[in-house]
Amino acid sequence: MLAGFANFDFTPKKGCMPGDFKPMEAEGARIPLFANAAAFTSGKDSVIIISMDVLFFKKEGGLEMRSRISEATGVPVDRILIAATHTHTGPSIECDSFSYVYEPETTKLVFGKTVEAGIAAWNNRSEVKLGVGLGYETRFSFNRGYFLKDGRLVTNGGFDRTDFEKRAGKVDYSVNVMRVEDSEGKVKAFIVNYANHPDNYRGSQKDMYSADYPGVLRNELKREFGEDIVVLFFNGTCGDINCIDFFHRTSDYYYAKGKFAPNTIGEGLADTVKKINDNIILEGGELYVRSRSAKCTIPRRFRSEKQYQRGLDILKRAEAGEEMSAADLVYAREYTKSLDGIPPTIDVEVAVLQIGPWAIVGLPSEIFTEIGLKIKANSPYVNTLVFELANGNYGYIATDRMQGTGLYEATYSVTSSYVAKGTERALVETSGRMLDDMFAEEETERVKPYLS
Repeated sequence: MLAGFANFDFTPKKGCMPGDFKPMEAEGARIPLFANAAAFTSGKDSVIIISMDVLFFKKEGGLEMRSRISEATGVPVDRILIAATHTHTGPSIECDSFSYVYEPETTKLVFGKTVEAGIAAWNNRSEVKLGVGLGYETRFSFNRGYFLKDGRLVTNGGFDRTDFEKRAGKVDYSVNVMRVEDSEGKVKAFIVNYANHPDNYRGSQKDMYSADYPGVLRNELKREFGEDIVVLFFNGTCGDINCIDFFHRTSDYYYAKGKFAPNTIGEGLADTVKKINDNIILEGGELYVRSRSAKCTIPRRFRSEKQYQRGLDILKRAEAGEEMSAADLVYAREYTKSLDGIPPTIDVEVAVLQIGPWAIVGLPSEIFTEIGLKIKANSPYVNTLVFELANGNYGYIATDRMQGTGLYEATYSVTSSYVAKGTERALVETSGRMLDDMFAEEETERVKPYLS
């Protein structure tokens, strides 16, 4: 098997960060922002995967980058996967965000460096061995939806509440790790898949760019295994997961005194990755590499008349001088945006790849954890990973049972939450069919030598 890796820094000097209800200005970086790329070839099959330290990007932006990489390398677009880590302190590239500010030079920089990383990884390919491992990290991730004793649902209920009944959903604690070495036994790269929101700076801490805990993880692994290694982090399905445990009304689990939360999480996750790495067994030779892509049609949700009228009322009161919260103003604008020409369904891309022992499902959008867990449970592969925010973004995708509830992620917004019931089933079934087909193809290839 051949593999190559590359990373390119795309940290702007200053600009806007779109990861909040209102724009945040950044100057300088606590942890630089990178595009980290890997290219794999086995026989006549190749794939390229790239992790970007950005909040998310539109389908059109993803297609532009993939097309440019494809033109330079010959790898088909549907065999190139680009995913956002979802750092909330990343650059303002063209994306769907409440606080998005168009910065054309920043977008050009970020997209350009990401394309360069993909091409460089392809050109850097050489013979490698690789191995994978699985572990669990339970200290830092919590489902951020809560049932209250009166039956209502809330997101991030706050430390002062005493009326929590139970959590609204599950958590995927799995940590998947791949280590790649060259023919001389030198570590070339790590690929890590773990599900948790990279939104861990608070208040005045959001004044500089940062890759958040994935960047800390990257730096810790470089410190241990060499500054020239490439670390690719792919977020799992963490649409309803973050590092705050409101249920126990304490921050002791994830905030160490005198440290930023991303440092605590990133260093802890790095320790877990190192322990998993100790048990990884490497394989060489021709390992399976393949990829496929499919269109999945999902239903769109629209605002209610009640939401529309509420939005008009808030905007009217704000114009009259009444002080409104940033969140109220954002939702008022969302509820009153024109819906002219918006179709009732959305065609999204589902990507399925195999790299050696790993089967990978790439889904666009911020996906609720239980959807990812269902895909894994239904997969015929022993090692199935789900990457969210892959090749585009369509807002939050909640489970069907949580659609239209009081959860923030399930509250209608033309920008951030607009898919309807039936989306969960469509994604799970489409992913399942693709995994089954890819597995059947592999089984056929395994037995073919014995049938001739």
